[in-house]
Amino acid sequence: MLRTRLCELLEIEVPVLGAPMGPEIAGLDLAAAVSNAGGLGMISFGGYPPPALRERIRKLRTMTSKPFGVNVLLEGPHLPLPESAFVDACIAERVPVLSFFWGDPTPYVEKAHKTGVEVCDQVGSVRVAKRAAAAGVDFIIAQGVEKEKVLAATEEDTVRTTLFGNGWPNAYHRTLRTPFVEHWLPEERRGSEQRPDEPIIGEVTLGGRIPLPRFGAIPPAQDATGDIDAMDFLAGQCSGLVRRIEPAAVVVRDVVDEAVRIRQKEHGR
Repeated sequence: MLRTRLCELLEIEVPVLGAPMGPEIAGLDLAAAVSNAGGLGMISFGGYPPPALRERIRKLRTMTSKPFGVNVLLEGPHLPLPESAFVDACIAERVPVLSFFWGDPTPYVEKAHKTGVEVCDQVGSVRVAKRAAAAGVDFIIAQGVEKEKVLAATEEDTVRTTLFGNGWPNAYHRTLRTPFVEHWLPEERRGSEQRPDEPIIGEVTLGGRIPLPRFGAIPPAQDATGDIDAMDFLAGQCSGLVRRIEPAAVVVRDVVDEAVRIRQKEHGR
């Protein structure tokens, strides 16, 4: 078994964390499955109003008795309330791990620690990592610079673009090269113009069901409706390595087994 300092800190069996892809891409079922398999399952705050967020946290606790985490975006155009409202809801529920992204966690670290909540910050630069360390977070997730559809994709079937910038203008992201994307790439700036006349192409989940305009920055989860092919299928170049869908417990086990094999090989065993 692979056991690290992170396992001891979070009281988990293996150092495998589920990404809190939101709002509903990585939902309660997946988080519970990862936690039950010995890793740390994570959910996004999802833009849900604090009472609804607290209900989701309570429901997750009925699905797993193991530690889990909740991620909160501290900045972003889709926040319906001040970020402190979502943070306070997580702290009030005493979530095992409170994760932050896109913003400064400094105002919340001490408050979380006083209730026994571990804190992590996802960072994308050395500068932000230093800020997180100075804030006293318990651990840092360092992000690199870089779904049925993903299974069929190769590493060449994604593109880095700002096309889906309606709601999150001029923010680069990597998405699948769908026919819709190929059609609009020559005019990718259009996606960040926030034009009020963009047609509504469907509905997605963000703190509840909301209409999604064309070039909307919210990716479709399983419950998305409308013109799905015109939505933002966020996917990295690693999509070329995805060949099949397997249970979370199998994925966690395979990741750990491979890590153990690599370590043993490095140490000549």
